[in-house]
Amino acid sequence: MHLSDLQKYKLAAFLALHVCFLGALGGAAVWVFLRVLLLGMAFFWDILPRQLGAGSWYLPALCLSGGLAIGLFQRRFGILPDTMAEVMARVKRDGTYDYHRLPAICTAVLLPLFAGGSLGPEAGLTGIITSLCFAVRDRARQLVFRVRSLVKAGLLPGLASFFALPPEPQDDGAEKCTERLFSDDRTYRRVKACIYAAGLAGGVLAAAGLHHFAGGGAGLPQLVWQGRDGIGEWKWFPLFVFGGLLLGQIFLFFTKYTHVLAKPLADRRILSCLTAGLCVALLGSLNPENLFSGGGHLLQLAASWRSLPLYMLFATAVTKLLTTALCLAFGWKGGSIFPIVYSTVSLGYGLAALTGALPLFAVTATTAAACGYLAGKPLPAAAVMLLCFPVRALLPMLAAACAGAAVRKKMEA
Repeated sequence: MHLSDLQKYKLAAFLALHVCFLGALGGAAVWVFLRVLLLGMAFFWDILPRQLGAGSWYLPALCLSGGLAIGLFQRRFGILPDTMAEVMARVKRDGTYDYHRLPAICTAVLLPLFAGGSLGPEAGLTGIITSLCFAVRDRARQLVFRVRSLVKAGLLPGLASFFALPPEPQDDGAEKCTERLFSDDRTYRRVKACIYAAGLAGGVLAAAGLHHFAGGGAGLPQLVWQGRDGIGEWKWFPLFVFGGLLLGQIFLFFTKYTHVLAKPLADRRILSCLTAGLCVALLGSLNPENLFSGGGHLLQLAASWRSLPLYMLFATAVTKLLTTALCLAFGWKGGSIFPIVYSTVSLGYGLAALTGALPLFAVTATTAAACGYLAGKPLPAAAVMLLCFPVRALLPMLAAACAGAAVRKKMEA
């Protein structure tokens, strides 16, 4: 049976709508995950201790209980979630990502965050979103497979191979359907790109709509740029860049030697995770800002930094990075971007208090230098910073990120 061009585009549009719907389900799933994270944090750190009338015992009890739960979980399911590099390596090696582990990945992300770990959700979100993307892709392929009977009956030729799928197992006498829906390569690629774009649009619109109408989840807030930077601010620029570079190097130092400390416990998951819980409890008792990712506390810091002692701003910048490094080394897996941003913002405000410079100019330059140094590339660092810094901060942001990346490359050369 021959299909006209109009019929072919109708079939492609139907598949695009189906993929858009699946993408919307995926976007809604991400929103639900972030909502569960927000509600869980409120329950464990606000509602429950208030109901229990908890005192100083509650912090170590929750951190150690969380460490025990994480250790038991890792003994059963392995060390999850994968980092962004691990996710990309699996996709490159296998051509897919195992989305059947999605419930385990979500649990692995939530446990250390509920226990107060100085970690961000971004590492786990990479695995979650990648899992959902491949789940949508495979569901779309299943839709294609469902019309095999029509294809074999002589109807809708070529639809089964729209995504360049391997043919289903068939009897030797069965006729194989290998004809594309669109024989022209250019048209085929464009229609395929539109279908993928429909899935992406569905996911983004669903997540954005739920965020708008039902509230959001955990993330980095937008800091306000108060005032305009002038030439006078730039005289302090080298100091801010140096501060960011120093903090980045301190984090690398902490990462290296905490992994050395944790190596003897690598095969003893429960003891290792309990050690992480003990470290979080001790450092959190010394300074509550060492707990959590820091993303939700940025606006509080922006409002209160002038009332804090200078040594507290500097100490928080260092001890929060130490807490993050200990969590990661002893097996509480998560992201480091949010804690790094919080630490560098704290240092930036300290340097602003020291120099009298415009606060958010100091914060922007310090944070960008550290992110550029740690990432080794200025553009990804600037992209991360645009999550919480205004676009008009782009000039000092890019300049500091380029300086940080250049220093990192020179040190590695």
